[in-house]
Amino acid sequence: MGIRKHFEKKPTDEDLKLQDLSFEDDRKEKRPLFDPEEEISNEVRQSLFNELERERRFPSWTLVLRDAARLKIVFPERTEELKLDKTTLESIKSVLPNQTELFEKHFDGGSAKSYIEYMSDLRLCYPEEEYIADKDVKRRLVRAIRTFTYVPGILAQIGADLRIWTRKSAEELGMSDSKWNDLKEMLEKNRTESQWYDFLKLAANLKILHPERYDELKVDLEAWKNMKELLERFIKTNHWFVVLEIAFYLKVLAAEKINFTDQGMELVMEKSEDFKQTKKPRPERKNF
Repeated sequence: MGIRKHFEKKPTDEDLKLQDLSFEDDRKEKRPLFDPEEEISNEVRQSLFNELERERRFPSWTLVLRDAARLKIVFPERTEELKLDKTTLESIKSVLPNQTELFEKHFDGGSAKSYIEYMSDLRLCYPEEEYIADKDVKRRLVRAIRTFTYVPGILAQIGADLRIWTRKSAEELGMSDSKWNDLKEMLEKNRTESQWYDFLKLAANLKILHPERYDELKVDLEAWKNMKELLERFIKTNHWFVVLEIAFYLKVLAAEKINFTDQGMELVMEKSEDFKQTKKPRPERKNF
């Protein structure tokens, strides 16, 4: 009697905790998905496109370019709605001489960052256009990532934009292991201090720089929870520019693979149904 009763006793809290930890480990094997079509409502989506139209009427062509590039990545199936025709292209390119002049006269962080962002977005929106800067300017731009180490977040963003524009590898852009480790330390600092907006931007830019080293960033379930809450918070305040920025970075982090091609940057997303099919079932709780 004693032996039978012993083996039929209910599992302790510690037993259940161990099984839950095992289940959590199974969950961590798969990257949490972010699907803008499912997680961003039609109303919010339309507000993002309306904001683009407002900028076009203003007009602020650098903002039009930046938002169009992000919308094209976040909602690729709605590219036609961005109206990226030749007329829009000519308006956007009218800003280029000013961007180039500022950069060539003032080789500093602000002008270089602005110039690189512009060229990266142009690559995403109009990949077929020939707009690469002359060799001298290009050499100075590539040198930017080797010298702009004083603000880690800006260094990572410049590097990511340069990679999209030039399609050069992180190594070719001068991203040494030492700089990479410094940026990872900054990422951990953002995590520890719950600076999730900074964490999101830095993690996404680091992934663009080094997609094959994404696992080193340890973007776990807690981070995903906080980053998605960030998205919801800005949606409630109607800050559409920030909402689009967050959605863009979330999709980069959720991508199964990142390809750098003549089209700029292409995200390969894991299908939701594939994710569901490959998830391991929750372990059955057994009596001990």
